[in-house]
Amino acid sequence: MNKGFSFGGIKVDSRKQVLKLRPIDSPVLSDKLAENGYKQKGPIAVLTDEYYGTGPTLAIEKFLRKNGITQYIILSPIKYDITREEIEKDQKEGVISFYKKNKSDFMKYIPKGTPIITSGPAIYSLLQEDDIYPSHVQQRIFGVPNFWFSYNLTSNGNWVYPIEAFRDLFALGFEKGEVDSYRTRLAELQFNDIRTTKKLAPRYPKLIKHFINSKQEFIDSFYEPNKNRTKDDILSWDLETSGLSFIKDRVGCITLSFDGVEGWYVPWEYVDKERLDEIFGKVTQLGANLKFDVKFMMKEGLKNATVDEDVYIMGHTLDETRSNSLKALAFYYSEFGGYERALDAYKSKYKIDNYLNIDEDILKEYAIMDAIVCRRIYDRMLNHLRLLDKKYPNEKLEKNSMEEYYRYRRIPANKMYIQLEYEGIYVNKRKLDDLREVMKQAISDLREELSNDFGVSKDFNWSSSEKVGRLLEKKGWEELGRTVKGFYNVGKFQYDRWKKTHPEAAKLQQLSSYETLIDSFVGDVEGTKGWSQYLVHHDGDPEDIWRMHPDYISMGTDSGRTRCKNPNMQNVPTRGKFTKEIKACLCTPNDEEYYLCTVDYSALQLRLSGINSNDENLTRVFTTPGLDAHCMSAYNIFCNHKKFDVEIINVEDEKGNKYEFLGGQLVETRRGEIFASELREDDELIFL
Repeated sequence: MNKGFSFGGIKVDSRKQVLKLRPIDSPVLSDKLAENGYKQKGPIAVLTDEYYGTGPTLAIEKFLRKNGITQYIILSPIKYDITREEIEKDQKEGVISFYKKNKSDFMKYIPKGTPIITSGPAIYSLLQEDDIYPSHVQQRIFGVPNFWFSYNLTSNGNWVYPIEAFRDLFALGFEKGEVDSYRTRLAELQFNDIRTTKKLAPRYPKLIKHFINSKQEFIDSFYEPNKNRTKDDILSWDLETSGLSFIKDRVGCITLSFDGVEGWYVPWEYVDKERLDEIFGKVTQLGANLKFDVKFMMKEGLKNATVDEDVYIMGHTLDETRSNSLKALAFYYSEFGGYERALDAYKSKYKIDNYLNIDEDILKEYAIMDAIVCRRIYDRMLNHLRLLDKKYPNEKLEKNSMEEYYRYRRIPANKMYIQLEYEGIYVNKRKLDDLREVMKQAISDLREELSNDFGVSKDFNWSSSEKVGRLLEKKGWEELGRTVKGFYNVGKFQYDRWKKTHPEAAKLQQLSSYETLIDSFVGDVEGTKGWSQYLVHHDGDPEDIWRMHPDYISMGTDSGRTRCKNPNMQNVPTRGKFTKEIKACLCTPNDEEYYLCTVDYSALQLRLSGINSNDENLTRVFTTPGLDAHCMSAYNIFCNHKKFDVEIINVEDEKGNKYEFLGGQLVETRRGEIFASELREDDELIFL
């Protein structure tokens, strides 16, 4: 018992008692390792998603035996009797952190080389990482459903087969058995794989690592042996930098590997830039999210740095539902999953956020493995991609394969965004500063008007939704919904309806819009909000012309669209007061030489879909004047070949105006939005 250590006056043991942590005597829930393994090629270890008592454990055993697993040991991954719901409720650190920090001693009960089934969050206790979620390994065709894991990166390890949490598989209660769901089916496929396929431990190669200590050693060890390389040679390379901004931060080192076995770690001060750039120009360049590194190289003057191959992009092409970070891909496609574990422990212990502040003895081992592992997984990923293209060819046009999409669509798009990010978005800072003052005055005027309208002090906090909500309730405005804290909801829905009877609502909505625009786009003088925090002045640019360098995630969403951040240039406002003025702050390098224009396609994706599919109805939408794709889709789904008994509601208002509605049509009235069939004689219609 630890009686000496305390934190904030609370001893360790008393803290556990307060947090309702109930220690368990043993992680073993059931041991059937000595059972006759009928139709089973060896024992299996099962890590549950939480500590279970006798009833749930028996249900899990029945589920395993139903799927042919008879020789097994079931273990709790954590050393406390606590449910996931209790962890989420009581533990501030979160589920993932809890499972990592409170791992039980389950490994000493697992026979050497035994395959491990991890249920739900048990994977975090095993890996001591959070790079892979259970759902990331459920794609059995385009993804990787199982992987090798070794704590010490040797053949002494285990094959891991993740499944969803047993609590979810028995969602109706353990006494009722497993539910019939896709999660259950995927678990059963994992059981079948683990029972019928005997997978051998991988053979680890003997890695050759060069740690360069001078510029001459860089020339002798790296440049001279590789100066005659060609495009047939693939060079994996990676940088460690002081931060994420190629404008403000610096390069600490570069690591390189041609074959995934031999690697070079080179502190940047020892790099001969001219010779490195020469090799870049001769070979095929590979990396993981290499766009980031290329911008640093461009700043350093290396003109040949580019992205020819990228495992992140290839991984996303294969399976966009999982993490495709290099750490995650190392598990999926190599035997080196978890190679950065020592580095993560160091960062956690010393709270490091700048890689160049890490002890070099630790950093260099991790950094050199980045390049080596990236090169190793590339070949396996490409084989996976080509196997799928061969097994599932494009039915319409065989050459439109995943590899073609990756190599001739995504990689060129990635290169384009490198140039866009590096050059940046030009902003007329003088216009931005002037606009800020105009908007601040407009906000000040609105606040003063509202203070007079509502009879409150001029320093009333109109930005607080709670204060505004309570004020409107006090003033007798009708209720249109409340928050969980009990005050009036105030948002677009409410303001749009309040405007019909309360002219002040339009001012409140306008004030909220102005404040959002200035915080999200114009920014402040200090450079902590909006666009102002991203502005950088480049040498040679006019005094008033500054730049922003946003990050584009090329075709990186689940749907294949491109995302943008820091700042997001894909959500620049287009409608409302001050939006034109905000857009006018964006400019060209020289307005006398360039035009700034907008290009927008009408329904481009649907048109391309029509071209690719030759769908008769979709083609007719764009070749027949007056047709609308959405109306036609709704008609074909809900109306075509169907007969309807349509109720017509005729209404006449007090002025004698006559209106005709369908019975199921929604109509706005003083008592809210109702169906026309529910109208009463005393209802008053409202028209927006």
